[in-house]
Amino acid sequence: MSITSEYGSRLYQLLPAVYRERDNGDLENYLDACGGLLDAIQHTLEQLHADSFPDTPPEGLACQDWVLPYFARLLDVRLVSHEAKGRRAEIARAVAWRQGKGTPWVVEEIAKAVGDVEVEIAEGWQRVAATARLNMPLLPARDFGVSPEPDMSIPPEAARHPGLAAVTVDLRHPSRAVQRPAACLGGRDWVQGNPQGVPCFPGSYDDATRRTVDFRTPDWRQGHHHPRTLLLYAEPQPGFFPGGITEIKWVDRAKPEYQALVEIAEDAASYRIRNRSNKAVRFTGPATLSEHKDYHIEGFAFSATVNCQHGRLFLNRVAAPRVVAQFDGPAVPALTARDCLFRDVSAATGLMRLEYCTVLRKTVCEWIEASDCIFAGKVQKDHPALEKPPQAGCIRYSRLSKTAMGAVAVFHCSTARALFFNSHYGDRSCGVLHPACLAEIRHGAGDGGEMGAFHRRGYVLQWEAMVSKLQDFLPVGIEAVVIPSASLACPAPLEK
Repeated sequence: MSITSEYGSRLYQLLPAVYRERDNGDLENYLDACGGLLDAIQHTLEQLHADSFPDTPPEGLACQDWVLPYFARLLDVRLVSHEAKGRRAEIARAVAWRQGKGTPWVVEEIAKAVGDVEVEIAEGWQRVAATARLNMPLLPARDFGVSPEPDMSIPPEAARHPGLAAVTVDLRHPSRAVQRPAACLGGRDWVQGNPQGVPCFPGSYDDATRRTVDFRTPDWRQGHHHPRTLLLYAEPQPGFFPGGITEIKWVDRAKPEYQALVEIAEDAASYRIRNRSNKAVRFTGPATLSEHKDYHIEGFAFSATVNCQHGRLFLNRVAAPRVVAQFDGPAVPALTARDCLFRDVSAATGLMRLEYCTVLRKTVCEWIEASDCIFAGKVQKDHPALEKPPQAGCIRYSRLSKTAMGAVAVFHCSTARALFFNSHYGDRSCGVLHPACLAEIRHGAGDGGEMGAFHRRGYVLQWEAMVSKLQDFLPVGIEAVVIPSASLACPAPLEK
């Protein structure tokens, strides 16, 4: 046998060659056992050293999650992030954030660490209409990131000065974010072009129009124009379809050039394929699974139908426009899915078991067991549009239509409408819950998180934790509000 322990191999190599040549395997086994104990002691000491530091090192071990609350109590830190990575950042940056309390860079760091999102910051008082008065000083245009200075002797040029306290929009010019060589103010790569002009994207991060004070409670769509609000414009989360997704033909999945992305393991009883990288990978072309074995697929998106003709199908973190499982009978599930996004899904003669899944359109099954799911469309027994509910099953902590509540046992479910940033399969943010969605869906899961395919990612909890954390680092009375802005996904154009 070969030595598996690191220290056992070292001890064996330190022996004189004569002993290694005479060894019949017993000495090798003995030193391997000793090396296993030494390896365990070494790993324990390394972990003990790592447990002395709360941050995430660029390489090596990080402290265990159960240690973090003790660090937080020592430094008087209120942990709000639901992910260990965010809690580590809250502790590691606690002192620096307190020193820079109320500054924009602290707000941006908290948004990135706790909310896992890049934000564009705007202060509400800058969006409030103010009356121009005599002898009111006019700040230079360079203070707003604009150069060269407009010629104030020319009326059309003077009207474009960003420091004017103008309220009526200038219909001669469009207003939007633009890139300029000198656009380095505040670390941004853009400046506001024609701040007094007509906004190209009303309500987005580059809408600089001034309005009267809005006294409504601030949320994602109202109450923004107030001196005591801090506006955080954030790009909606991409979901399963971020930019730069890698596409691979399904028939080419086993080629050597894709070994760094795709891991395949196959035996007589099962076929397993998983994404071994942190990159988003999408298979193109139909995926027909025709052998009599169980199929396990993890971490991929599909552009065409996934059809399992004979065996059982197990999906984890998978997005597919249509999934068909043809295994028969209620004894074992034909389809078992977790953290998945489907446009349509079918197990017409079998049992379907779903957990933390989102189905955008039709669900067809004979028997169903579902928990913490969103069925945005119909749940029915047959393919024809008879809308008969499944024969039996149980659905808990999920969103479904009233027509699905036939013979199926329902527990803590909602019939409210599920609102997404995008409902078109394959587009960015498809299936991601919109802030306009009711709380009974955004917090309707069994553990208080969001229903659907992104429960594990915690998109809703991330944004709420970010706002909660900011309250500890903003001036008294200032209220932060997160506003989704889809235009952040597109880079600002170069100014002409």
